Amino acid sequence: AAAKASGVIPHILVIDGPAVGAMALYAQCADIVVANDGSSYSVATASGAQLSAQEAAMAGVAAYAAANAQQADAFVRSALQYLPDNNLTASEYVDTADDINRLCPELNALADTAYDVKDVIKAVVDAGMFLELYSEYAPEMVTAFASIGGQSVGIAANQHKVNGGKITASAAKKAARFVNLCDSLGIPLILLCDSEGFASEKEAEL
Repeated sequence: AAAKASGVIPHILVIDGPAVGAMALYAQCADIVVANDGSSYSVATASGAQLSAQEAAMAGVAAYAAANAQQADAFVRSALQYLPDNNLTASEYVDTADDINRLCPELNALADTAYDVKDVIKAVVDAGMFLELYSEYAPEMVTAFASIGGQSVGIAANQHKVNGGKITASAAKKAARFVNLCDSLGIPLILLCDSEGFASEKEAEL
């Protein structure tokens, strides 16, 4: 049932306790996983290795590591604001006072610096608000939901201040997973590209 729901309806799962074996595999079918503090995650039970909520976020298993249930609930509610009911309907339009054709002169000052791409995102989206997913995994790539002109969008952007925004294997996987989610639910995608290229370390080839 979880596999069939993937890409058809938004599937959000909150881990609040140990997720081991089959339950951990079930979590892999979800579009967005939130891990509460004190929870753990492990697929290979024979190894005995379990990831804490923070480790799950750093490994890209969880989109967000919450400090408590209230924080997890707030993240889920925020995510639902950007998601459609299913893959056949559009996300809800949100009225905004921001002109979609406005200029962003503040971006000129960032051009020649090791800037934070999140400042760029804030400048172009409605009300400067966005919801970042997988912030602790592959930080050289930023993936987030936002709205522009009242329309929900997904944003994938190279983080220039982290190693020049070089595309690592982890960053590529992170972006691909997010792009697939947006594509399956019909969410328009915005790419902000400013990268020094690909990471060429030996580890990146493995």
